[in-house]
Amino acid sequence: MNRADVVVIGAGVLGASVAYHLARAGVERVVVVERDASPGGGSTGRATGGFRALHGSEILARLSVLARRQLEGFADETGVDPHYRPVGYLFAASDDDGLARLGAAGDCSAAAGVPAIEPLDAAGVRARNPLLADSPLVGGAWCAWGGTLEPPAILEGYLTAAARAGVTLRTDCGATAITQRAGRVTGVRTARGTIRAPLVVDAAGAWAATLPGALGVALGVAPLRRQVAVADRIDGTASDMPLTVFTDDGFHFRVRDDALLLLWPGDTGEPLTFDTTFDPAWLDGLRAHAARHVPPLADARIDVARSWTGLYEVTPDRHPLLGPMHAIDGLHVLAGASGHGVMHAPALGLLLAEQIVHGAARSLDATPLRPSRFLDREPIASIPLL
Repeated sequence: MNRADVVVIGAGVLGASVAYHLARAGVERVVVVERDASPGGGSTGRATGGFRALHGSEILARLSVLARRQLEGFADETGVDPHYRPVGYLFAASDDDGLARLGAAGDCSAAAGVPAIEPLDAAGVRARNPLLADSPLVGGAWCAWGGTLEPPAILEGYLTAAARAGVTLRTDCGATAITQRAGRVTGVRTARGTIRAPLVVDAAGAWAATLPGALGVALGVAPLRRQVAVADRIDGTASDMPLTVFTDDGFHFRVRDDALLLLWPGDTGEPLTFDTTFDPAWLDGLRAHAARHVPPLADARIDVARSWTGLYEVTPDRHPLLGPMHAIDGLHVLAGASGHGVMHAPALGLLLAEQIVHGAARSLDATPLRPSRFLDREPIASIPLL
């Protein structure tokens, strides 16, 4: 197929979601191009699979509300269980500033439709996760909607359902340029030839700004290294233990399968690097933060061979880009989810498909996420939680 109605660049979870939702809305010739031999080789395959609904901006909270609604019907719709498990999302504050930020974010998220956000004192935090019995705390917040999911399952579900709806997936077919004429998209040049199309979706994740022809995408998306340590489970880490995050330094941990995942964003990494080599030197800082927050974790054995590094695709305001590019007619962007790509994919793919098919998103107002917001000097303000 050398012609398409829409070409989607990137077969990660965002590209798969928008391709599926376009086909479901009646777009007949949707082609997804992926540079790797199999889908999900970028950020999706390295995601840890958290889901949270307590956010520092209303638009992020609204995306979680919509995504959760989509996840509840995901298995019936796609035939694949996303393994969304609402074991809860527990925020722990070690100081009064963190507690105040949690309170403000709770109000913000409640206004966006997230129910049952429970402010906690220190005893309440420890009751939610007994591993924090000796942690230095002043309080926290609990959201019952939060929990975990499985990124590979969500990707599989969307790709499988998209294929049934007629979407074509081309792997080993990396996009090399977005072609255009007189300010209008004409298609995508790939390693296997040019696909002509009047509409292109740049869903290339952390690489979204690197495609020749993307132009203004470079205003918003950059890679950011994030490392994950895989540790043996210790006493007290039940499978239904809530995902637990500390507001002062972003250290967090969760159970996944037979292991504990330990994360600490202290390794901001070099700007604009796509290097995903795991750096064992980072473990010294991780261990120190883990032991300070959760003393029992000081004895957890870390399996370096199973640990990994992934990339966030971040924007200056840590909110996704969703919508048409101002300078190129026919070019749409879905990138820059800033660590929330998997959990918000059910919402983001739907919203962009609605914009393309109907001219505007119908499920919620996605105007704040427009790619031109930085040129308009209207970045999205938010309460920092991590």
